[in-house]
Amino acid sequence: MKISRREFSILSTSALAALTTPRAFGDPLRVRRNVSTLSAPEIDVMRAGITAMAALPPEDFRSRIYQSCVHGAPWGWEDVWGGVPGTATYWNQCHHGTMHFFTWHRWYLLYWEQILRELSGSPAFDVPYWDSVSSGFLPTAVRVPADASNSLYNGTRLTALNDGTAQVTGLNLNAMALTGFADFSLSADGIEQNPHNPVHNQVGGNMGDVGWAGFDPLFFMHHANIDRYWECWLKKGGGRANPGDAAWLGETFDFQTLAGPQVASVSDCLHTEDLGYTYDACPYSIKDLLPKFRYLYWLHWRFRLPPFPDPPPPWERVWLMSEPFVIDGRDMAFVLPRAELERAKVGREAVNVLLQDVVASKLAMQGGFFTEAWLAPDSKKLGEVGLEGAVRIGTFGGFELSGHQMHARGEHQHLPSVTLKLSAAALKLLGGNADPAVVFMRRGVVDREGAPIAHDQKAELFKVGALALVSGAKS
Repeated sequence: MKISRREFSILSTSALAALTTPRAFGDPLRVRRNVSTLSAPEIDVMRAGITAMAALPPEDFRSRIYQSCVHGAPWGWEDVWGGVPGTATYWNQCHHGTMHFFTWHRWYLLYWEQILRELSGSPAFDVPYWDSVSSGFLPTAVRVPADASNSLYNGTRLTALNDGTAQVTGLNLNAMALTGFADFSLSADGIEQNPHNPVHNQVGGNMGDVGWAGFDPLFFMHHANIDRYWECWLKKGGGRANPGDAAWLGETFDFQTLAGPQVASVSDCLHTEDLGYTYDACPYSIKDLLPKFRYLYWLHWRFRLPPFPDPPPPWERVWLMSEPFVIDGRDMAFVLPRAELERAKVGREAVNVLLQDVVASKLAMQGGFFTEAWLAPDSKKLGEVGLEGAVRIGTFGGFELSGHQMHARGEHQHLPSVTLKLSAAALKLLGGNADPAVVFMRRGVVDREGAPIAHDQKAELFKVGALALVSGAKS
C-alpha cells in the first residue's frame, strides 16, 4: 500500500502515529539533537532499544539483524539467513551514488527510529545525530563503557577512535554552498563524497562496509547528521530546492514497518516537517583548507589506445586507458601527458576519470583513512605550489568498493570501479597547455593535537586495473 500525505496525517490511532505530523494534533515538532547534549537517561533509552533489537530473532523485522540488512546484508548472508521471509523485497535496498541517496536513507532512519521507540518503551525517543564535522571524536556514549554492557559500543571500529585517542579528519561542508540538488548530493564536493563517505571509511570495521554498516549503532547517528544537512541546505534558500520532476518525486521504496508493509514515497519526505520532526541546530560553514603534501610520488605510466577491455556500464566510450598500477600511502601524482591527451583527442567532449577493476587490500578495509583525488593543472609545478589551483574530483575507500560489490551481486562482469566526476572547472584544467595530473592523497585519522597518525607510506592500499578517461554515460 502507498500512504498519501493526507492519510499520513490522520492515522492517529495506528502504530504509525508517532511518524505523523504532530502539528496535525497541535503538538510541537519532535527535535533530533546532538548526541553530545543528551542526558544519561536519554542515552540509556537508546541503549535499551538497541539491546531489545539484538535479542530478537532475524525473522522479526524489528530485530537488529533484519534492520541492519535492510541497508545492506553481509556477503554470504544467504547461507545464514536465507530462510528469513521478505529478504528479496526488503534487504539490500540502500541507495548510494544516486539521486535518492537522501530520500531512501531518510525513510530508513525514520522507520528504524519508530521501532526503537516501541522496543525501548519510550515514545519520546528521537534518534540523535553525531556532528562529526564539528567534532571528529566518537561520541562518549558509543565508546564508554567499552564492553557488552554498552549496546552502543562496537569493537570492530578503528581502535584509536574507540579509545578516544584519535579523531576523524578531512571533513568539510563545501556542499552547503552549492545551489543545485544534484551537485549538493552527487558532485565531488557533495555531501555523499564528503563528509558521508570519509566518515564510514575512517571509522572502519562494520561502518566501513556497506553490508555491515547498519550493525553499528553509530551508523544511525551518522545518518541523522547527513539527513540534517539536507534539511539545513534547503533552509539556506538562495535557490536551493528539491528536484521537481515527476520521475524523481514518484520514486517509492518498500519497507517493513510497525504498521505493516509500506511503500514510502519520495513526495512525502521532502522536508523533515512533513514527517513531524526537525533538528536543534543547522551547521555553520567549515573552512576547507587545502591539504599539504608530506611526500609526493610521481607516476608516469604507459597508456593504451584503443583500450581493452571496455569499461563497466554506464560508460560507452574510453578515450585513454593506463596500464595497471598501485595506490599506496604516499601522496601520488598520476601524470596525464599532454601529448597523450591530444593523441586521444581528449577534450572534444566531457569526460570523467574511471578507476577500473579496483581491489582493496586487507589494510585498506581496516579503515582509518580515505583517499582524496584532485586534478592539478600542471604536474611539473606540484612540488612548488602544491594543490593551489587544483580541483577536488572525489573521494573513495573500502566503503564505496564494498557497496559496488553488494549492488553488483549476480552480475560478475567487473570488479569494483570508482568514478571521479569532473566538473566544468576540472575539465577546463584538463584542457590546458601543461601536463595535468590526478593526485591521490591518503587522508586519515589524527591524534588529539591534530597530527597524522603514523602509517606505512609504501603499504599497498588499492590495486587499480586501469585509470581511464571515459565519456558517454547513460542516464
